[in-house]
Amino acid sequence: MFKKKEKKVVLYFVDDDELHLKIIQGKFNTSSNYEFYSYKTGEEFLDNLIKKKIQKNIYQIVILDYYLNSNENSDAKNGIEILKIVKEIKPSIEVIMLSAMDDVNIVTTAMHYGAITFVKKNENCFTRIQNNINWIISQKDLESKKRSHRITRYFFFVVLSVIIVASLLYIMVEYSR
Repeated sequence: MFKKKEKKVVLYFVDDDELHLKIIQGKFNTSSNYEFYSYKTGEEFLDNLIKKKIQKNIYQIVILDYYLNSNENSDAKNGIEILKIVKEIKPSIEVIMLSAMDDVNIVTTAMHYGAITFVKKNENCFTRIQNNINWIISQKDLESKKRSHRITRYFFFVVLSVIIVASLLYIMVEYSR
């Protein structure tokens, strides 16, 4: 029996709060087998994302803070601006927007530009992020299964069509003798 190959999950965590980055990274390293990358600026994340080749059998999820302050770059982009660029470069990447502020405008704007969900930074945000990641993975798996079933049905339709056409040609040749 063939064993189904697990899809690799890569998480990118973009947050200017170094303490929050370390805490989240520590929690993910001890509770999951995801590949985890953290970035302090959106620009640093985008530079690395652009350099990476697109791989098959991989789920990429970005946990993106809205407020990204940078001491080195006064023109640093906020999370919404980074979200827009990510969706232009690699639309298949799912983005979870994260913010300490519970601002409806931020939430609706993030969802409008392609964020899959919004998580407020608080004491249970790790659990909410993990639950959202699990949901994203299950949805991607479901889409993959549906696509696989469509391909299988199409294959059988083509094979059946070839058999029918071959049978009809055979019958026509036999009757024409």
